[in-house]
Amino acid sequence: MTSSPGPEAGPRYLSTVGGPTLRGGAEVTSRATAADLDEVRQRARRHARALLAADRGAVLADLLPDRWQQILGSLDLPAPLVQAEVTEVRAGAGAFVETRLRCVGGGADTREVRLRWVAYEGSWRVREARNVPARLPEPVFLAEEYPRVEAEHWEAMNRGELRVQRCVTCQTWIWGPRHLCPSCRGFELVFQPVAAEGFVYSWTRTVQPFEASMVGRVPFVVALVELPHAGDVRVAALLEPTPGEADPAIGQAVDGVFVSYGDQDRRILRWRLRDRADEARTEGDDRAH
Repeated sequence: MTSSPGPEAGPRYLSTVGGPTLRGGAEVTSRATAADLDEVRQRARRHARALLAADRGAVLADLLPDRWQQILGSLDLPAPLVQAEVTEVRAGAGAFVETRLRCVGGGADTREVRLRWVAYEGSWRVREARNVPARLPEPVFLAEEYPRVEAEHWEAMNRGELRVQRCVTCQTWIWGPRHLCPSCRGFELVFQPVAAEGFVYSWTRTVQPFEASMVGRVPFVVALVELPHAGDVRVAALLEPTPGEADPAIGQAVDGVFVSYGDQDRRILRWRLRDRADEARTEGDDRAH
């Protein structure tokens, strides 16, 4: 069963109404040919015209049936949209074609959008979409809302410092923060500074915007990082975008960076993959000593 979008939709893509159901799997093809690029270029231009006309039926017809909700929530376009043009069409590293759209709104609000098209049922559909450059979600709590047991951790982050809780009695490192040591049941707990570096223990990619503040800020990766300087406790944070959106590797070294956000003097920890060449140099230095 297929439900049709209503006439009220505009060019922001975002919608909560139903969309098409899956009619079949996307076809996997080899690297795109020159003819494929020409076909996608024409489809991308029609897609741009559909956005300008707020023609939701035509917009949805260009999206993979099993990805339409993800794509609708992935993009944040200027409103009202007054201009949309295809600025680039190129073959991707895999079986997709990548296009760039330049979208202009009132007041010269200009945003760039990347669409990745794949072969589907004899044609081409959008599989992935995002604003470029990539923007990551920001924290939604205010400084005065820090939970009391965690406040010192967040306040230190605003100073560009990572502090992790530790028990004074048994020296156990603790994460997340709590009122009682899980090892010795002691109450004397402090936050101590530690080096903001470690190794990827696990990671996950979020592709759906679960709240309004995430629109235009997906997909993103959260990495759970093991801290060797804090008893191997694991701290999660957003991962800075990687070149080519490469997946992190389990055990890969990361460094912490403290990024400003909001309209106050506040910062938040993000993990950044350490360059492989830097890792090799570090390992060589360690062996030399």
